[in-house]
Amino acid sequence: VWSETEKYALVQKFGGPCCILAPLQAYIILILKELEVHDFRGQRNEQGSSRSPVTIPANDNPRTRTGPTRKSVFFKSLHKIFLYILDANNSDPMPVTVSICTSISTGKYSNITLKILKEIESKDVNAHEKVILNNWYHDLQHGEGILLLMYSLVATKGSRNISSEMGIMSEYPQLIEPNNGHGEQAFVNLLLTGYATCHTFDGIRDLSEGLLLEGIHNRSAIGFLTIHEHFRLIEVGSNLKNPIYPIWIVASESHYTCCWTNFKIAKNLQESNRNKYKKVLIQ
Repeated sequence: VWSETEKYALVQKFGGPCCILAPLQAYIILILKELEVHDFRGQRNEQGSSRSPVTIPANDNPRTRTGPTRKSVFFKSLHKIFLYILDANNSDPMPVTVSICTSISTGKYSNITLKILKEIESKDVNAHEKVILNNWYHDLQHGEGILLLMYSLVATKGSRNISSEMGIMSEYPQLIEPNNGHGEQAFVNLLLTGYATCHTFDGIRDLSEGLLLEGIHNRSAIGFLTIHEHFRLIEVGSNLKNPIYPIWIVASESHYTCCWTNFKIAKNLQESNRNKYKKVLIQ
């Protein structure tokens, strides 16, 4: 799974799992950027003034920095994905555990405290859960790793929630296209927003007579762009085009990848005036 040349890059060796690997890579980039901002602020505070320049040693080389471990960044990324999924389920109170699939053949699952994913390398982590996660992390990189991760996401979300969010237009709700094994849009949306809706437009569309189609209700942390919009086969709304972090999943005819910029995290998470005026004009 991990690249031999780039420390935090994921490698896809076979066709199919890009619908999981591309969003996961995007979250890894997000986590690294958050850690980078945190370290930068720490350096400023140590110098005693927010206006003082941060000095970087002349011999400092990004390639030689140790940085956080791959495992730590990986689990922090999963923590965000699971957090969005649990938050989207609107359970009160929100569950504090996630379901981890540890065996495909036996269908075995383990409940893991969500917080532990974020603090996997802490000494205060429950020893039993840490052993389960360490073994799971090893299994994810071999054999049926992608399926283990996918089953864990689905189990945490709940099959009924997925069917409900995909809507009545989906006669046979599915997250993977059966003929070629490609990920459906609902699965990508689940990873990006926590909701398994099949659509990428903003809000709700009324097709008359009470037939409603659910789109993306809130601005996503990571964005989505697709070549299919150029051919007018799909509409991607502002909530996905203008994410909180300038990181996007990009869909071509047969592949997902991710791109990003050297960015600042969006400070204003409220809807932009441009989008507000646009919705007023449409109405």
